Amino acid sequence: EGTVEPNFDECGGTITITYTAPTGCDNNSVEEVVTINVAPAPIPVITVPAVADVTCADAANFVAPTATFSNGETGACEISGTVEGVVDANFTQCGGTITITWTVDPADNCDRPAVVESVTIDVAPAPDPVIAVPAIADVTCDEAASFVAPSATFSNGETGACEISGTVEGTVAPNFDECGGTITITYTAPTGCDNNSVEEVVTINVAPAPAPVITVPAVADVTCDQATNFVAPSATFSNGQGGACEISGTVPGVVDANFTQCGGTITITWTVDPADNCDRPAVVESVTIDVAPAPDPVIAVPAIADVTCDEAASFVAPSATFSNGETGACEISGTVEGTVAPNFDECGGTITITYNAPTGCDNNSVEEVVTINVAPAPIPVITVPAVADVTCADAANFN
Repeated sequence: EGTVEPNFDECGGTITITYTAPTGCDNNSVEEVVTINVAPAPIPVITVPAVADVTCADAANFVAPTATFSNGETGACEISGTVEGVVDANFTQCGGTITITWTVDPADNCDRPAVVESVTIDVAPAPDPVIAVPAIADVTCDEAASFVAPSATFSNGETGACEISGTVEGTVAPNFDECGGTITITYTAPTGCDNNSVEEVVTINVAPAPAPVITVPAVADVTCDQATNFVAPSATFSNGQGGACEISGTVPGVVDANFTQCGGTITITWTVDPADNCDRPAVVESVTIDVAPAPDPVIAVPAIADVTCDEAASFVAPSATFSNGETGACEISGTVEGTVAPNFDECGGTITITYNAPTGCDNNSVEEVVTINVAPAPIPVITVPAVADVTCADAANFN
């Protein structure tokens, strides 16, 4: 029988077999030695652990799992153990991959080529950032004209390669006029991936501009004659704003006349309609001016000649006319009878004629007095009776 002397391990080696044959003489023997080669054990196979895809945040702290390797042999032929994975990260906030490579070095494989296994897993993109819009209060129309949107910050709450954060300016889209409206502010934050972005839109209210104030022109009191043809001046109105917030213009005055020949008032009203004031209540200003009474009338007394005593006894005064020379509501005119006051006898005297013309105001009147002369009555004529001649005796007692 051969005597076996092994000299191998997993990397191979030899087995020496020695055969010794006795000669039968003096314990002598003959020997034959045979050496055979032992091939290396099979190359180990790496068993790759299951590795799931990861988020960007997980990828930032990714640790590759350990893999096992074995050639399925035992004893001296066994090649087995564990090997650490080497991570090759190729990702940004937009995602990417992680390649894990496990290598059984030649030194652990009997100086044969390394055994290598790799797995590539996907890294999901980082979450989109969230824009933190600052609180923005509603504004007045005047403030809206020069409105500048505040900056906003954005962040996805990640760090390192997965972080998406920064500051973004708002884009302002005004949609208002003097009656108010809105301002829309759009914040657009880049994700850094394929030109994608996230957007946050904020709309604030713009209050209507202040109501306008009417500037009333100076209006003087007028005479009755001026009042008849009075035309109210236009007034201007403005809210003191400019640009889109301006409410301004001119408005005609509306006349409410309340006068007669005795005077009165004229009220002028200027109104900015609701349609010109953003459907808010009308803006109204009024001024009342005085209308002076019309001039008193003048009595036109006809010419009246002096009269005889006989004419005076049946004298009737002629009518007189009166007028203040005005027309319309200011006119005071008409005809008035004279009141006769005789003051004469046979020796003559006067007749006084008084004309009273009403003004129509507070029972006032104007008066005109005319006095004419009454001539004395004619001188009397004596009518002598017939007287006959008398005797001397009759003459002594003559009456």
